[in-house]
Amino acid sequence: YYLYCIYVFFFFKQKTAYEMLRSLVGSEMCIRDRYRIAGLDGEATENRVESLASEEDDEKDLEKKYGILKSFLETYEVNGEQVIGLQLLFEQIKALTQLISTSSKHKNLLTSIIKLVYLSTKIESIRLEMLKLKDFNILLKLLLVLIPSYDENEPESLVDTLLNILESLLMESIQDNVEASEIETETGAQAVEVCSHNVDMIMKRILKGSEPGSNQNKKITTALTRILPYLTQNLEQPCAQMMSYFKDKLDYSMLTTGKRDEALFFFKRFIEILETAPNNYSNLRKTLIQEEIIHKTFDVLKTISTDFDKINLEALEKQHELITLGLHIVLGALNGCPEIQDLLVDYHLCELIYKLSETSIKVGHVGKYAEMIVDFMTSKKHILSDKASGVFLELKEKEKLEKKRIFEQKKREMLMNLGKVKQTKPEEQQQQKPKTSFKFEELEEEKGISCIVCHEGYTYRPNDILGVYIYTKRAKIQDEESLLHLNKTIEQNGISSVTHFTPIHLSCHNAAVKADKALKKPKTEWEGAEIRNSHTKCNNWLPLRGPKTSDSDYENSLVKFFTCLESTGQLSQERLWVIFNDLRNLLTKIAKQENLSKDTKGGTIEHNIKLIPLIMQLTLHFFKKPANKEKSVIYASSLENLLEKLKKKDIRNITPEILYTLLTLALFAMDTDKWFKEAKYLIFTTLMKLAGASYRAEIKKAQVQKGSKQQPFIVSPVLEPEKEDKEPTSFLLNEEQKQNDQSNEFNVIAQPHMIFVWLIESIFNKISGSKAQTPVINIQEVLETFLTKNNEKLLNDFEEIGSSFKNEIVKKKSVEDFVAILNLKDSINLEYGSIENFINELLLPKQF
Repeated sequence: YYLYCIYVFFFFKQKTAYEMLRSLVGSEMCIRDRYRIAGLDGEATENRVESLASEEDDEKDLEKKYGILKSFLETYEVNGEQVIGLQLLFEQIKALTQLISTSSKHKNLLTSIIKLVYLSTKIESIRLEMLKLKDFNILLKLLLVLIPSYDENEPESLVDTLLNILESLLMESIQDNVEASEIETETGAQAVEVCSHNVDMIMKRILKGSEPGSNQNKKITTALTRILPYLTQNLEQPCAQMMSYFKDKLDYSMLTTGKRDEALFFFKRFIEILETAPNNYSNLRKTLIQEEIIHKTFDVLKTISTDFDKINLEALEKQHELITLGLHIVLGALNGCPEIQDLLVDYHLCELIYKLSETSIKVGHVGKYAEMIVDFMTSKKHILSDKASGVFLELKEKEKLEKKRIFEQKKREMLMNLGKVKQTKPEEQQQQKPKTSFKFEELEEEKGISCIVCHEGYTYRPNDILGVYIYTKRAKIQDEESLLHLNKTIEQNGISSVTHFTPIHLSCHNAAVKADKALKKPKTEWEGAEIRNSHTKCNNWLPLRGPKTSDSDYENSLVKFFTCLESTGQLSQERLWVIFNDLRNLLTKIAKQENLSKDTKGGTIEHNIKLIPLIMQLTLHFFKKPANKEKSVIYASSLENLLEKLKKKDIRNITPEILYTLLTLALFAMDTDKWFKEAKYLIFTTLMKLAGASYRAEIKKAQVQKGSKQQPFIVSPVLEPEKEDKEPTSFLLNEEQKQNDQSNEFNVIAQPHMIFVWLIESIFNKISGSKAQTPVINIQEVLETFLTKNNEKLLNDFEEIGSSFKNEIVKKKSVEDFVAILNLKDSINLEYGSIENFINELLLPKQF
């Protein structure tokens, strides 16, 4: 009976349930590759394996690898009711929880089922469905049942597996790429009761770790603490209930008494909660104000200050542990809570914290946490109070001006010393007097990016080419000729570049290379560059064209770039097409939210978004060459042909990859007026149709693999536990699902297409200089001004695009969201009547 449910889930023609259970569980836990030494006579018969696949490669196709587990999402008839497989699986877990103490075979079966649940959490659609189940807190109950017998030396422990499941699901519930409507909880009495119940259960277990003589594993205590903030669901009562456990225990005076260990336990748990709590959990952090926990912390910080920004160093030395804990708590409390940020101003702590962040403060970790607070309060990436962030920005500006004053004073002294000449006769002194006086007010401060070595940029060294380190590798691109004629594309050799965006003059790089080679233990060119590049792998240097950089100087700087590029292998296309496709590949990676640091171990979306204008500069440089003048006409003609084809609803031979390339081409060969009024709508709707076709193909493929219709079955009543008193049954309560499963599956396919269109739209908006969609006719002429006139503004423009992408766009999944963002609602309503009609047409089994 126990295995019957599992057998039904995995009944396919190709494999038996037993085989699938063995292969799924075993493949995750075992290494199947065998190695054998070939021997002198070559007697070994197995194929040699030169190297193990990387961990990233193993996880690359999880959806495909564990796709069979999607059978848990299918619906079955049980006792006349329709239920999904996951519900049946959790019913078995609930029943087995009551039985594991009576028989080892029950625990073995439960272990297998939990492993299946763990493997299922690798698939996003299953994770989302788990979050919607009403009886999900049975995993919490099971965890609490198993913890007392936990053995940290036990391999593949049930407790460890359960903690991994819970943490992955809780992280899913607040990740940027999950729709709020899918995972938010209900806001009624039931939700409060459920969350309070779960908080109470976990909190009591955590507190066992603080009891004298407790043998509770620290790993368990830490894992439960990390889970705890999510269980509150940011509801006021559960948050207050959780804080009530800490209110009297966060006593700084206890740290200097015999109860120090107990106090440290509560401080560490509290800090872990604040660090783990999502940014938008403001109610959780507001309870620090209501329970006056944050006020106690502020009072402790003020004990080392005699007058705002004046620090009593003797007191700081004596109380550095208390101050460090206090700053750590403040750092966790500030995130997403402007009310606590404002309290920093009211308590006059901004000046004190800024003073503690100075490099001269070398007491424990005090300076480290103070600096992190200052960085947080002056960053544009967080939710900040204007009042508090304004004070920190003002302090930063004052420090900057003071450093500038000191610098100018020292520079004046140096210049005066250099101007002193030994003279013996007045007439000689007269002859050697400088004819012009040096005007210090004319010294201009360095603006924009500056070299990592000399800290100067295009302000002080306008004729010295500045560039950034990049990592370039071979990549497949589409053949130019076949693509422009919209024929079946042929793959050719191209490149794909990423960056950590470390600026450096080419001359400074060459000098550093020379110095690296002269070391006692010499470094190669790119070993040394990797260190300067924040320990991020690089193998090339790409120039950033300055406002005063001539065509000839820029062309000369490209010798370095193409020399390094040739080391990657022979390119089969012209340079213009190769560089242009490098831009296309970067935009594609961003749209698909790929791991940009996979090859380099460094470089985020913020770094790589700023690489876009540099590649655009290089592409435009090649467009301007006399040999490529006809290219602009050919590319513009290809875009016109594409639009004409799309107007006729003719999408034969059209693929998303082709449209990605032509969308990128539009930046150089299409005026903005045509983009805003016509091309954007045609290409967006075509990409959605192609996404719909892909979705329907996946559905058809799944139906074919499924074969005959599943027969109804009844789960044996043997495992049903005794009836218990009614109690909260939901682990994470959610709002009623707004979109059906079809729409969710479609959105997964369509999101990268929609993001790519948004990226092109955002760049066009920056080029035109207005979101009012100002027409630009000669796109390349305006593009040149946009890309070269002001480096600081150029990079700021792309930083804004990167910020919008990270904080807003990746959270959007539905067609409705992107239709609104791209201002296409009126056009779609005109053709389809409504957005709903448009989406229904995409999902219907209809051939476009």
